[in-house]
Amino acid sequence: MSQLITRILQVDHAGEHRAMAIYSAQIRHARRSYPDLLPWLEATPGHETRDRSSFRDAMEQRGVTPCGALAIWSIGGSILGALTAAFGRADVFVRTAAVERTVRRHLEEQAAHLDAADPSLTTLVREI
Repeated sequence: MSQLITRILQVDHAGEHRAMAIYSAQIRHARRSYPDLLPWLEATPGHETRDRSSFRDAMEQRGVTPCGALAIWSIGGSILGALTAAFGRADVFVRTAAVERTVRRHLEEQAAHLDAADPSLTTLVREI
């Protein structure tokens, strides 16, 4: 297994882990300040949970261990989620959309690199 595939899996898994922390922090703030956002915010982490599990399964199949800094990713995600929620309901949408666009672009670039090296991982990345 190449070091590139190992790093891709660790980063993608950690990114989904961080996304869950972002949404959790936003949900905590929305309960107090923007209860109308709760249906959307509470539905969204389900996608992140599924994606994190998919990357975790792919890691196990390839003998890759999770990133050693998952706690830091969680703390950073919690801070980012709290800050976006503190700046207002519009900021929750604007910043979440910006993060999702960046992640999508990142995954598309990964898929292009993975095509020949690991076709099944390419399929997973494209599905997410």
